[in-house]
Amino acid sequence: MSGQTWTWVGFILFVLSMLALDLGVFHRKSHEVTIREALAWSGVWIMLALLFNLVVYYWLGPEPVINAQIEEQRQNDPDAAPGQRLSDRHFVRLAMENAQVEGEHR
Repeated sequence: MSGQTWTWVGFILFVLSMLALDLGVFHRKSHEVTIREALAWSGVWIMLALLFNLVVYYWLGPEPVINAQIEEQRQNDPDAAPGQRLSDRHFVRLAMENAQVEGEHR
């Protein structure tokens, strides 16, 4: 398996283990949740999400992913406008061809 596959497997296992930990260990007994407890648990999960963001940031670097995708596309298709997907170009080309055909029939 590739590195990206292992990353996804690890992420999914982490999320499932956190869910099992939350439901199976921390909330084993049914009770009325206070606002303070709800805010505390929300803070825990938000901090965990921010920590995940920080790990991804340092792992992939500060350059936005979209810039990397645009650069990859530019290398594969130098005629494409920045940020324009190939499927968009083909859709526009098809729409223009259809408009021309409709115009010829009028």
